[in-house]
Amino acid sequence: MDNNPFEKTKIMGQDLAIASEILRDTELPLAKIVSLEKFSSIKIGGEALLVEASNLSELEGIIEAVKQAKAKFLIIGDGTNTLYPDSGLDVLALKLTGDFSAIDIISAKEGLIRAGAGAHLSHFLSIARQNSLGEAEFLAGIPGTVGGAVMGNAGAAGESIGELLQSLRVYEPEKGLITITSDDLKLGYRRLGSTKLSPGAVIVDADFKLTATDPGEISRRINQRLSHRAENQPYEPSLGCVFLNPPDQSAGLIIDQCGLKDLVVGGAAVSRQHANFIVNRNRALSSDVFTLAKKVRDEVKRLRDLTLDLEIGILNSMGQKIDLDGRLV
Repeated sequence: MDNNPFEKTKIMGQDLAIASEILRDTELPLAKIVSLEKFSSIKIGGEALLVEASNLSELEGIIEAVKQAKAKFLIIGDGTNTLYPDSGLDVLALKLTGDFSAIDIISAKEGLIRAGAGAHLSHFLSIARQNSLGEAEFLAGIPGTVGGAVMGNAGAAGESIGELLQSLRVYEPEKGLITITSDDLKLGYRRLGSTKLSPGAVIVDADFKLTATDPGEISRRINQRLSHRAENQPYEPSLGCVFLNPPDQSAGLIIDQCGLKDLVVGGAAVSRQHANFIVNRNRALSSDVFTLAKKVRDEVKRLRDLTLDLEIGILNSMGQKIDLDGRLV
């Protein structure tokens, strides 16, 4: 691919214009130009054409419009572990709202709760606590949406959301709405894969199984997790942990031991508080974060003969994930 992983292309821009015109000629939500900074926890990113789907009918219509225009789309959530390019996106940014943010108790007795992909994790925890359903408290303080958390198998303190997952409902353009059970999911460390999850599939909602727990105990666990995060993680805008922890090791400790805390590139810096966080200290660019992460990786390799793998997702202008060498992953 091109040496510049963030370079903006032109062909997809034309297709996006066609998709926008198709949407304008229907009763579907209109697309609008937005700054991706507003959808990024690190407050970085160029512009994108964004459309919001509030129900399944709108989602189906929007995806069909994109298909007619021969364009592409990218589901975006809160951008809590995704680095958007400075050049913006040349694919349609699609955000799930409305019905996709709903949280319903399927069976309080059985501990079954359904959360829309667009629901915030904090809201999920709140509803669970109100219904005396526990075991998800490790998610306290983790930002983002349920859909993003499921895709990244989010977790903390040795626990992950995938352990609570019973099934996913997924919309696939060629098949419609399908259900994928936990038996068909491949759960990994900060990764979710499935033999039945095809390219272009959109997670609609997820069913979880929790455990009946005293609300007071749930509150205690949540407060404990929030206090721990406040003490150990930076307050400055970030994407959370940049690198995966190697087996039985801490990436943050390794980076710290290599003397890389407070390393700076442009407006981006390795956090003084937690070395596995890169923070936006002063109007950082995506390229600043990219270059800094690459420097950290290369220095750890040089000093410790250990290659750190990315936990965050880095996107090029086509919405494709790339590694720190600019290659598609």
